[in-house]
Amino acid sequence: MNTFFLIGAAFALFFAVLLSGKKEKRLPDLVLSSWFLVIMLHLLACFTFSEKAYLEYPHLLGIDDSFPFLYGPFIFIYAVTLIARKPIFRKSYLLHFIPFVISNLVYLPFFLADGENKVELYFTRKLEILPLRENVLITFKLLSGPVYVTWVWLLLRKHCKNIQHYFSYTEEIDLKWLKRLTFWFGVFLMVVLTSFFAEQVIFPINSDFVINIAFSVFVIAFGYYGFKQGAIFTEVTRQDDYFVHEELSNANQQNEEEIATVKYEKSGLKEDDANKYLEMLLEYMEEEESYLNSELTIEDVANALDIPRHGLTQVINQKLGKNFYQFVNEYRVEESKRRIMDPQNQLLTLLAIGYDSGFNSKSSFNTIFKSFTNLTPSQFKKMNEGASLVDI
Repeated sequence: MNTFFLIGAAFALFFAVLLSGKKEKRLPDLVLSSWFLVIMLHLLACFTFSEKAYLEYPHLLGIDDSFPFLYGPFIFIYAVTLIARKPIFRKSYLLHFIPFVISNLVYLPFFLADGENKVELYFTRKLEILPLRENVLITFKLLSGPVYVTWVWLLLRKHCKNIQHYFSYTEEIDLKWLKRLTFWFGVFLMVVLTSFFAEQVIFPINSDFVINIAFSVFVIAFGYYGFKQGAIFTEVTRQDDYFVHEELSNANQQNEEEIATVKYEKSGLKEDDANKYLEMLLEYMEEEESYLNSELTIEDVANALDIPRHGLTQVINQKLGKNFYQFVNEYRVEESKRRIMDPQNQLLTLLAIGYDSGFNSKSSFNTIFKSFTNLTPSQFKKMNEGASLVDI
């Protein structure tokens, strides 16, 4: 069964090479690639330990004990750079690796010990620092993972709300796959905690074996989705604008209007200009029917109207009490309702009508339609069978 370690290491190396070889690789790809290299080294170290290679090469003992301190920081930095408008590696990210450095410094006396005595020192815990490893470092390792998983989960929740101020769709940019894998990473950590607890308290099992088998499976899933993920933001905009929306997205529609009023007090946009922008926007949406473009962004609309994007955002937030996503999809829902009731479309499927109305998937069509009407498209059609367009 030790071959699972080699399989996991091989997949980690494969994805690391694949990510670093992408034509349009970005900082998140490099972060993920680096993490996979760390995982590969860890799994190889686990393999050598399970094969008792330390009997011939005692200096291999303990080299991987600090690796778990790297997993949380890597998944956090990957998530942060993936959702950032302009991904850059900040010096502050290095602070996340301090526990890893401290752990290795604590181990330093053991690493410098004579190779002939190292095996005995490691397994009998005669060296003074090894009890510290058991009592302190393992505790911090077990706590590190859940803390970072929770942190990343909250970050991704905010991201899902923030993108609604820039895009009229969320498919492929809402990072649901990362949320799912973060959840499963949390489950994996529960396996770690449970196996460690079982080994120490309940009954003796090989916790390292359970942990690394689970991790090998996780590597394959993460590598697959990580390679498929492309850039989210292609246009660089002001970071402060992004965080204004972060706060707005946490409120309901009524509060959003009130918060937007406060936030935009010092924006410099005059009332006359705001009303002019709103008139231009509504006229543009009605005449050009741009909402039929399933990948419409606020940048597209701002460029078409030749007005500042932040001014357009302010008008939608402040004057209409909505975000861009809600604003555009309301048009799409009304369009789909008209098309459903049009006798000329009776031979079309509801999904085809959804696509023609600007939605880009069945799930988004059903979810958004129901959020505005409290009915699914099929329920709406059944309730209005025999009605005319005038009745809507």
